[in-house]
Amino acid sequence: MDPPPCERLLGVDGRGAARGSGDATGSPLAAVSRARHVGRGAGGRSSSSDATCRFAEHEQRIAELGQPGIGLDDVPRELADLPRLLGAGAVAERSCTLLEPAPQTLRLVLDLVHARVAVGEHALQRLEQRRIPCGQRPNAFENGGTTRAAPGHHDDYQDAPGHAHEPRALSFPSVRPRLFPLRILCVLAVAALLAPQGAVASPLRARLHAALAGFDGGGTGALAVDLDTGRAVYAHNTTASLLPASNQKLALTFAALVVLGPSFRIRTEVLGEGRLADPETWQGNLILKGYGDPTLDRGGLVGLARRVRATGIRTVTGSLVADESWFDRRRAGPGWKRAFVPEESRPLSALTVAGATDALGSARLFRAALDAAGVHVAGGTKVARAGGWPLAVLYSSPLRDILRHMDVESDNFTAELLLKQLGAVLAGTGTTTAGATIVRSVLAERNVPLAGVRIADGSGLSALDRMTPKALVTILQRSWADIDLRPVVFGILAVSGRDGTLHDRLARPPARGNVRAKTGTLDGVSALSGFVRERYAFAILQNGRRLSASIARAAQDRFATVLVHCLKNGFTAADLVEDRVG
Repeated sequence: MDPPPCERLLGVDGRGAARGSGDATGSPLAAVSRARHVGRGAGGRSSSSDATCRFAEHEQRIAELGQPGIGLDDVPRELADLPRLLGAGAVAERSCTLLEPAPQTLRLVLDLVHARVAVGEHALQRLEQRRIPCGQRPNAFENGGTTRAAPGHHDDYQDAPGHAHEPRALSFPSVRPRLFPLRILCVLAVAALLAPQGAVASPLRARLHAALAGFDGGGTGALAVDLDTGRAVYAHNTTASLLPASNQKLALTFAALVVLGPSFRIRTEVLGEGRLADPETWQGNLILKGYGDPTLDRGGLVGLARRVRATGIRTVTGSLVADESWFDRRRAGPGWKRAFVPEESRPLSALTVAGATDALGSARLFRAALDAAGVHVAGGTKVARAGGWPLAVLYSSPLRDILRHMDVESDNFTAELLLKQLGAVLAGTGTTTAGATIVRSVLAERNVPLAGVRIADGSGLSALDRMTPKALVTILQRSWADIDLRPVVFGILAVSGRDGTLHDRLARPPARGNVRAKTGTLDGVSALSGFVRERYAFAILQNGRRLSASIARAAQDRFATVLVHCLKNGFTAADLVEDRVG
């Protein structure tokens, strides 16, 4: 039998969605279990009517949370239907002028039988549809300008200076004067008098150009857009395909919010494999099953142990099993340097606890928590794929909070687990490749220009990643245009001079508190992308073999400060074009 469409497109074995299930036959019972035990996959079976009263409260809690019932007969949804599912804003945006023609959308079928939906929330479904006039959701475009062609994927960049990205680069090329009849010359003279006097080289563009002095070669790309008008106030190499470092996290952030929703939660479970021999004895194994919660810590394990104790169980006759099968067992991302684990990220696993190096170490910490709670496990500790009856469950913080930590602190480990989470929830396979395919498909559906964009991982550590200033600014615009996502995205980016990676940057007035952005730094790479209050979206990518991170950051900070000065001085875009900058 042919696999479902989504599995053909992603190269995913549909059986991967049923990993860790006590009923892997694809029966209606398994489907109901997958739908009811949300955010964790098909790790356990739903309680039967004759289950002991200890599980009744757990089942009642799940019912109160309003879990969607998804059965085998549900009609699969396609990303082609995303304009309807994600809100009419996406439709309105499609009718606007883009930075460039939208790339061919990757068709991806989402099989909701295999999808694990967030607590109280349907994946890929908005609460209401909104049709917003195109004029209220402007898209960036280069105002009468020309930019250099995309240089393609570069592994190395020349340090020799290239053509200056001066303001004049945004104007139409000059035309050699010719002799015209007097009448035509008069018409042209009148048109020249009526045209804005600063159209060729506005003071704002000149100041932004000066802010990036020294970064005028092919290894730098920059774009700043007025969110009110959709006009580019500055553009240089906007389609340059460059290493983004941690600015890659912006693509992951946007895709995760679109398909999972801000309130999505990740669960960690304790399952019982066996049976209740008497009110205080579990005959069989106890399983600690992880579903990729990057925030799981010892306090969470203590809470799970106490909940197991609250069921009445005092003794477990079997072993303690750590199940990390929700994700694959690749501990690093593609294109990573060997030293990145553990220097830049903890080893990747669906079951990992702060302070433990792997799933086995996490299980040992849980054993200690069980002992402290008064639950004795007679057998040993091991790592295996298992299933059983749910005994206790722990939910993570909402996705918005996880993303805030990821972006403010630039947490690579969190980014990689969330990327695999997208693959596990939407494609039934918890791999980096499956998650990257979901991210790219969401970007394409939202008309983010993907020429020169390569999604290899979620954190930006990979040497295979590529991004363009145009793509980054469009992601920011799409976030701004969505009335639901706008406050969320604003709330999860670091604030200049206040927190995270911007704590000691842009810390002086007027920039302090007026820039919300994502930083990015690797050897030979520096980046800054974000918002200047609610007026400008910008992206700066800088690559070079001998790139000085401090000099690059200083240029980025000058660039953002110029935009802040523009707002603080109360000048409009028209004022700046008419040379009225003080």
